[in-house]
Amino acid sequence: MPLRSPVFIGCTGQGDRSVFPRAGKPYWDSSPAFRAKLYEAEGWFPDLRVIELAVYEDNPKKLVPTEVAQPIAYALALAIAATLVEQGEKAFRRKNTIYGGQSIGTAAAGVLAHAYSGSFGASLVGERSAFMHQACQKTKGKMVALIIYPDALSDIETICSTYGIQVGNYNSPSQIVLTGKIKWVDRAVDKLKEKQLARRVIPLLTEGAYHNEELMAGAVPPMIQWLDQNLPAEFHPQSVLIGNQGQIIASREEAIAELSAGIAQPSRFCAVMDTVYTQFRAKQTIECGPGKVIEGMVNDYKKTLGGSSSKRMKQLAVSITAVTAAAIFTTALLHNDHNDS
Repeated sequence: MPLRSPVFIGCTGQGDRSVFPRAGKPYWDSSPAFRAKLYEAEGWFPDLRVIELAVYEDNPKKLVPTEVAQPIAYALALAIAATLVEQGEKAFRRKNTIYGGQSIGTAAAGVLAHAYSGSFGASLVGERSAFMHQACQKTKGKMVALIIYPDALSDIETICSTYGIQVGNYNSPSQIVLTGKIKWVDRAVDKLKEKQLARRVIPLLTEGAYHNEELMAGAVPPMIQWLDQNLPAEFHPQSVLIGNQGQIIASREEAIAELSAGIAQPSRFCAVMDTVYTQFRAKQTIECGPGKVIEGMVNDYKKTLGGSSSKRMKQLAVSITAVTAAAIFTTALLHNDHNDS
């Protein structure tokens, strides 16, 4: 009997609109497993009102602080996974299932891949979010999502470089996120509008400039130190675990690099999809998140690579996904002339 094609289970993160008012309410009302996991998360994060924030909170501003958003994203991802298991989803029991996530979603993916426990993952998320919160307090940064034509990416990156900002997320061939100091992100967006390089501009409600190599650099060393001291020595995922550069995370050293360097380096979900759908030839994605964000990214990826007759467009889309090796983080100052906000 032929083996089933692998399934990709993706956990959404905080910045992709998976943390929004009353995000967990439909699951809370219908799933005992979801409720049980959120009660467990209340114990993991005793200083947060996890159930109230994930299920009943109406004010989006209360969900913005990093120390709130990341734990809630983590709890929601695992609670929705528990709901899917409760509903009979068999992919969670198959050995060839692939796990990954968007940014902090990788922490939840590690739990689902049986690399470490849910309680340890919660400790990791708590520390990571605290370090990132501190970094956000030191500079006034922002993030803006762009819907683009794939062949405009190079021009957009050039403008970002001119204004001392960067692409922080390569989410899909048609969707990226800019990250940097407020003043220079705004000026870059004005230039992109002037040149008609962005089909749509979507301001993101975040505490700061996540995935920015300069502004988030301060959070990386303490995260490395914490992971080195606390990540279980017996770290061995029982399934394939994919990092945010599209790389396979199989060792403790690779996990430390991913979970620390990933704070500041760009998140390349396109590279994740390239690994999942090209290298492993997965046929299905299951999203552990309330916003159906990953589903949209996967559909865009498949449409751009498979549905376009333009060889140039296909080459550009593939170029976004070119990073496949484990990334080694190095801090780089971006255009000192534009650093003052």
